[in-house]
Amino acid sequence: MKFRVLTNRWANFYFFLQNLSEWHYRVRTSYNILWRKELGQFSDKEEESLKMFKEIHSRYSFGENYLANYFLVESGNPWIHMKNYVSSVDLNSLQDIFKCFEEKFERLYQIDLPLFKKWGAELTKHLKDTKLNKKIVKALSILYKVSPQKKEVLIYLLFSSENESGGRFHPERDCITVELSRIPISRINHIVGIIWHELIHLYFDRVNFIPLLSEKIKDEKTIHLLKEVAAGSLFPDGILGMKFLSTSPPHQLSSEIKPELTSDILKITAQYLDRNCSFDENYIDQILNILKK
Repeated sequence: MKFRVLTNRWANFYFFLQNLSEWHYRVRTSYNILWRKELGQFSDKEEESLKMFKEIHSRYSFGENYLANYFLVESGNPWIHMKNYVSSVDLNSLQDIFKCFEEKFERLYQIDLPLFKKWGAELTKHLKDTKLNKKIVKALSILYKVSPQKKEVLIYLLFSSENESGGRFHPERDCITVELSRIPISRINHIVGIIWHELIHLYFDRVNFIPLLSEKIKDEKTIHLLKEVAAGSLFPDGILGMKFLSTSPPHQLSSEIKPELTSDILKITAQYLDRNCSFDENYIDQILNILKK
């Protein structure tokens, strides 16, 4: 598995606007506070544009027509890709919104561009460790009972604040995004852990583990929670993060789970790793029993 790290203006422009619009519950509040402080007062027109963006985005949320898909492109104009999938009215409105924020976005992008370049160089260097990558892939392949066929992984670098980072996987574009621009380079092992966490979702847990969860559990929220608990017990700061990246032990695997349950969950995942076993129904049952506490 090889990695290609990309800094893309359109990807960041979209990320900037979608986060400011707060269309989704996973909004990064710290980013918006930082950007508004650095960029100054937003005009009435800009505030109205964000409300319109939120309204439009609600019509293109996730799946094949997820709005982010059109901006996660290595080159070219995203508006061309949208023509056949977004209504002409929405397309014109989106173009107007982007024009409205052109000046503010460009100011922010020029501030963070040198940081992106530093991160790109450091990540590229760290992710070239093929021996380490093979060890990680081997462990994940056993746990999730699948060997990923993808040979090259695209990683888009996005804005962040100094104290908050994150990542997302995008199956429709076969890539991941990582928010890291303002994070200190000294936290690179944690960022690499985030990358592997998202790769679990992109290439490993969707093949066998999530179908197994769906057979046992009918509640979508619980399924989502368990897949996050399993991945979180491995990376960024879980068992494999600590083993291969020297990350600190996780304090909490999810905001929905009490911190005091973390060690019990890690012990169960560690047992499967030690025995070279794949996650199975027994693993799910054990995690569910812990969560009931």
